[in-house]
Order: sequence, then C-alpha cells, then structure tokens
Amino acid sequence: MPRKIVIIGGVACGPKTASRARRRDPEAEITIIERSGFVSYAGCGLPYFISGVVPTVDDLMKTGYGIVRDKDYFERTKKVRVLSRHEVLSIDRAGRTVNVKNLADNTELTVPYDNLVLATGSVPLRPPFPGIDLKGVITLRRPEEAQALRGAIEAGEADQVVIVGAGRIGLEVAE
Repeated sequence: MPRKIVIIGGVACGPKTASRARRRDPEAEITIIERSGFVSYAGCGLPYFISGVVPTVDDLMKTGYGIVRDKDYFERTKKVRVLSRHEVLSIDRAGRTVNVKNLADNTELTVPYDNLVLATGSVPLRPPFPGIDLKGVITLRRPEEAQALRGAIEAGEADQVVIVGAGRIGLEVAE
C-alpha cells in the first residue's frame, strides 16, 4: 500500500518537499493543501510584478524552461495532487487525518496521511495602528495582494503609499 504524504502549504517549502518526496518514493500518494489559488511562486518577485517588470503573476511561477508551475503542472509532471483554494480546518493526529474545506463551494473532506508536513510559511504582522483595517491597507505576501496593489496603482487609486517594514519585499516595493 503506498505511503500517504500530506503537505500543508504550497508556496515554497511545500512544493519542494513534494518534489523531493516523489524522488525518494515514486509510489507515494502526495497531496499539497494550499489556501490560495497559487502554488510554487516566487514571493520575492511580487514587487517586480507590482512595478510591471514582471508582466504577469504566472511569470512568478515559471520554471527555467518557461513552464508555469501551477496545480496542473504538479499533477501532470510530479504526480502530486494539489488542493488549491482549500483551507485546513483541523488535524486529527490520533486518526492521522486532516479535515479540509474547499473555499470555492464550502464542502469539506477528510484527507488521510501517514506522514504530515507543515509548510505554512509566515503571516504578515499587522501592527495595531488606527485605520489598519481600512480599505486600501494591504499586506504583501501573496499574489492576490500584489494584484490588488498593482490594480489600485494602475487605476490611480494609490496616490500615496506607506510601507511598514524594512524586509526584502518592503524595500523592493519602495524602490
């Protein structure tokens, strides 16, 4: 019976882990669960997408050969099942299952595992400033947020921008 490997998180570590697991165990049933609709993208490239240097979000997910690493790519070339736009609701460690909700239709499913990898990444800090929840206040962590910011800039809705944080992405956006 093939080993079941479930990976929660599909940005950087999750897809790398899935690829490595596939090389080590060609028969394993590998599943990546990712909350957003994007997998395996270059997060540090988001500022370049916002500025227009990188034309599309898909360009942040391309291999060196120009192939987009999306859900279909992982399923077709790596034989890895990808549940994008799915959110983990709970982990039953005793039962070795993950309870997952499909964000598109709100259905729930249970995914069994033999091995579980938590590759969830980080969460942006939202400081307790007055107005932090107002329209137009955006954290920059995911492609959807970069698309929203670029759209606001292109529509002339972002005359002034304040960047909180001096990490790599914040500095690149400022540039």
